[in-house]
Amino acid sequence: MSEYNIARDVLEFRLTGYRYGPKCFPMAAVEIYINGENLREKVCKQELPFAEQEGNPGIAGHAPITPRELYQSLHDDYAEEECVSILGCCCGVVDCWPLDVAIEVGKNVVTWYGFNMYHRKNWDYSSLGSFVFDKQQYWSEVDKLLELEEQGRILFENFAVSFDAEKNGCAKMNLRLSDGLCYLHLSYLYSPFDDILRMIKNIENDSTAEEIYINEEGVGTTVSVQSTSNYLELDVSVDVHNAGDIPDKHYKCRTTREIFIYTFRWAFMELKSEGFDPNYWDQHDKGYEYDEDEINPREINTSYWKDPWFDYLQNDIVDYNPFHTLASGLRVQPKLAPCPYCGSPAEFLAYDTGPDVFCYPTCKAIVACTHCGAQTEWEYVPEYIFEITNYHIKPVNVVKNELSIAWNQRKIKLEPKKFRDSVPWHWLIVNDDVEEYD
Repeated sequence: MSEYNIARDVLEFRLTGYRYGPKCFPMAAVEIYINGENLREKVCKQELPFAEQEGNPGIAGHAPITPRELYQSLHDDYAEEECVSILGCCCGVVDCWPLDVAIEVGKNVVTWYGFNMYHRKNWDYSSLGSFVFDKQQYWSEVDKLLELEEQGRILFENFAVSFDAEKNGCAKMNLRLSDGLCYLHLSYLYSPFDDILRMIKNIENDSTAEEIYINEEGVGTTVSVQSTSNYLELDVSVDVHNAGDIPDKHYKCRTTREIFIYTFRWAFMELKSEGFDPNYWDQHDKGYEYDEDEINPREINTSYWKDPWFDYLQNDIVDYNPFHTLASGLRVQPKLAPCPYCGSPAEFLAYDTGPDVFCYPTCKAIVACTHCGAQTEWEYVPEYIFEITNYHIKPVNVVKNELSIAWNQRKIKLEPKKFRDSVPWHWLIVNDDVEEYD
């Protein structure tokens, strides 16, 4: 059959978060969707009967891998290896429990076939069949993995939250603020969950300042959130006051309002999936039989997860993805503070000011307001944003995301002059291509 007559499958990569092994915080990972169906879930259902035959159903399934690991498999390794890994192990080491696939690149299509797992050569994946993708759509999606990697850096590296449910009526709240790691032990005696939820709701409703206090076993912790002047970002600080001679600890970072909210959404989603309910926790394991003089919290309290704010938890934990939602928003349009000269909603475009089209070792760049033409010189743009050479240009959405953050943090300075008058020609970064701008 001709390639032109083959029905084409549609490949989609979505950014997600995943906690690998003993690490306390989610990392950027990629869920693979084919024709709108989550491949990881489909593979797990395929493996389950074989795992049950071994008497260990828990080994069915795999973890998503990072954007960089998946890009390495699909962009580089496929040309040299018979099979490449597209799913990995929950410990974070791909080769520990990988799902591999063979890839054939034709003139107009790319085919995935021969799914296998070398740790279980007797497991049959033939019912998964093969998938045939339009070549242009396929490579476009593979290239998007670099953008997802950059978005993952923005979403995960500065501010992160997770919870660990522990036995005997205890839990742990893990916070990462920039390079500082903070671990708070919680118990039913001084449950802070109502205060945490109240704080998040207020931040979601544009509150400019919030503070909660957690008092637990000789350790007092103050969590403060303060809006910056542009209201889009938050200064988050955690002050841990220890009893006795133990030094106090202080942590702080700056994040966006959206990331703050969605990070907690993800943490709560994981906590619920572990079977933990802050309104039911006590010192007894599940199934404990209460005496007449003891109080069963499940008989007098309403589930914490019944609050309308948690309606999003009704979605499947794989298909509902707060970070995918947030990343999609970042791709659509970063929020920028107004231009200081014209007051218009600023839109910034990155230009090359290289002296000659044939002289292209490394190009400088400016940023311009498209309304009044105010521009910035290179020295006023953080160097890490631009990596522009003849062979490497960041995706335009990645550049815009970085520009929006730097601009809102006032790391970019504009000068009130018309770029059309001061620069003879420009190259505009659009969709990874360099296009001449008159």
